[in-house]
Formats: sequence, C-alpha cells, structure tokens
Amino acid sequence: MGLGFFGDFSRILKAQLPEKDYFDFVQSIGLETKYEPKLHAGKEWGFVDIRVGGPEWWDEPSNLENCFFAYQPGREYVCRVQYRNGYVYFTEVKW
Repeated sequence: MGLGFFGDFSRILKAQLPEKDYFDFVQSIGLETKYEPKLHAGKEWGFVDIRVGGPEWWDEPSNLENCFFAYQPGREYVCRVQYRNGYVYFTEVKW
C-alpha cells in the first residue's frame, strides 16, 4: 500500500498571450463556465484572492469580468482563468 500526500496547493501562471488566443486557451484546459454577476453573485468564496502574500509579479485582475472558472463544492477546489492587457492569468487552488 502506497502513501500519498493529500495537502493543499496553489498554482498560478501569468503568461503573455494574444487576445485572439484567449478562448482557445480556456477551452484547452476544459473551462466552460464564464463568471456572470447575476448568476454567480455571492459565490465569490470560490475566488480565493492570492494577490495578498503572493509574488510581486502576480497582479491578477480583481474584477471577475471575462473570467472562466470551475468550482467543485465539497472538494474545496477552484480553477479560474482571466485575461488583461496581453496576459492570461491561471489560478488553481485546493484547500
């Protein structure tokens, strides 16, 4: 019987990407749900803010406009992707 590590993790990525390729990137990682304020209002709990205490270069937009995400209730997991000023921001957190 093997032992595994079942700890929490955070993954972040900031990369230059032409805006025309943003939706292809979103689809390539399997995200289908776009954040809509009317549908997802009050569900910001799934959007853990890693800007506090994160690396200096991490300046993920705080506005959820143009954000695609996956959230798994009960598994305490969220993955989100956003785009701003020529950069794609990828965040994956399990707590």
